[in-house]
Order: sequence, then C-alpha cells, then structure tokens
Amino acid sequence: MRGKDEDCVSSFDLLLDTMCNTFGGVVFIALLLVILSHAMGPSAADGKQLDNRSRKELMAAEQNAELRQLQQQVRILTNILQKMVVPPSTNQSVAPKLATNDDNAKTNAILRAEIKSQEEELARMREEIEKNKLLINGNLNNRTNLEHQIAQLEKDLQTATNRESRILRFPRLHKTTKRTVFMGIKNGKLYPVSDISHATLSDRDYDTTFVVVERGPNHVTVSLKPNCGQQIRSGAEREGVFLQMLSNINATYEHISFAVFPDSYAEFNYVKNIIIQKRLEYIWQPSYGAIRIQLVTSADVL
Repeated sequence: MRGKDEDCVSSFDLLLDTMCNTFGGVVFIALLLVILSHAMGPSAADGKQLDNRSRKELMAAEQNAELRQLQQQVRILTNILQKMVVPPSTNQSVAPKLATNDDNAKTNAILRAEIKSQEEELARMREEIEKNKLLINGNLNNRTNLEHQIAQLEKDLQTATNRESRILRFPRLHKTTKRTVFMGIKNGKLYPVSDISHATLSDRDYDTTFVVVERGPNHVTVSLKPNCGQQIRSGAEREGVFLQMLSNINATYEHISFAVFPDSYAEFNYVKNIIIQKRLEYIWQPSYGAIRIQLVTSADVL
C-alpha cells in the first residue's frame, strides 16, 4: 500500500514539473515577443523624417499592437491557470492532497499577480493612447483653423486686387491732340461714323455705308442709317465692325468719340470695357437724334 502511494506522489511531482516548465516557456516566449516588437520599431532616422502628426499616429499604432500582445498574454496565462486546477483523486492520500492544494494556491497567487500587473500595464497604455488621440485631434483642429485663415486672407487679397483693378479701369479726364474717330451706338448696334475699314495715319473720311452725311460751313451732321450697324452682344468684338475698330484704330495717334443713344447704354458699357482692355482712349456723349460733329484741335478724353 505504501509503494502505491509513493508512485502517486512521484507522478504528481512529474506533472507539476511539466506544468512549471510549460508556464516558464510561455513567459519566456511572451517576453521575447515584447522585446522583438520594440526592436522592430521605426529607427530614429526614419522618425526624424515624419512630421508631428505622423509620429503620433505611429506611436498610437505601436501602443495598440503592444496592447493586443499583452491582451493575448493575459488570455494565455488565464487559460494556463484554469488548466492547472486538477481535481483530487480518490486514490491519493491526505498528505499529497494538502501538498497539491498548497502548490496550486502558490501558483495561482503568482498568476494572479502577473495578470494584475498586465492589466495595470494595459490600463496605462490605454491612457497613453487616449492622450495621443487628443493631441492628434488638437493638431487637426489647429490645421483646420489655419486653413480657414489662409482662405480668408486669399479672399481679402482677391477683393483688394479687384478693387484696385476697378480703380485702374477709369483713368482721369485729360487733354489730347490725337485725331478723332467717330462711332455711334443706337438700338444696341455699333455704327462706324468714320471709315475704320483700314488702318491709316491720315484723317479718316465718313463711312457712307452706315451713315448719311450733311456738310455745313463749320460742322457736319450725321444720321445713322436704319437697319445697319453691328449688333452688340457677347463675343461681338471678334468680328465685323467691332473687330475693325479694335484692329485698325491706332492708339498712338487716334482716340474714339462715341455718340450713345438712350436705348443703348448697356451695350456702350460692354464696348467701353473692351476698349479699356485694349488701352484705347475714348470720350462719349449722349445723343438723341442727328449727330452734329464739329472739328476741334484738342479734346478731353478718358
């Protein structure tokens, strides 16, 4: 009977040795994984090339990986703890039972301490991850605010540029001795009173294709022919009379005088913007009937 009890005790010692060796191997592998995870992190040289946001995201990713590894270790240790609870055999004596219970209690205490340490480490890492998330969100908010400020500054700059352009579009009235080229705008159409069919350095005659001319002793009266002229619309400057006016008038020696009828102020505004872009000087006056032209040696132009 005594020999049988000694065989049971020896078998249980072998079982405990096997479990202790297994537990030691698991702990060794866990420590090795942690060391390798730290060793495989980004180098200092690579880290310097990352901006603040990228480094914080990388740190958060590393901490999440470590968190998952620690959680895996806790699960492994918990499984080992559960497997080490061995039900007592009815063939064992009272002394081996007491010894086994004491050993299990010590092992369980060690495992519980290890699990508690791992849980504290997990809690610390979660806190670090939350702090990093707050820092990343703060940086994103700062970036958004800066982008809004830059957009507002660009908008203000564009407004100032447009204001300056509007100011430059309207030069001051000044004297000129350049030759006058007469044009009329009526019924939304552009009429060449002077002949602008070609470029010239001499005085221009009147274009009788579009106007009726009555000559007096000191002046000339011009009437615009009905159903003539070029309709003024978007893109009209690329053809017809409008194109001839822009191409054949010499800005160095000639300026334009417009007779504008009340029904065509909007069309005149379109023509005026085009000739300002072409840097042509001009003057205009309202007209309500026949255009009376009197030759002068100088004129006020814009």
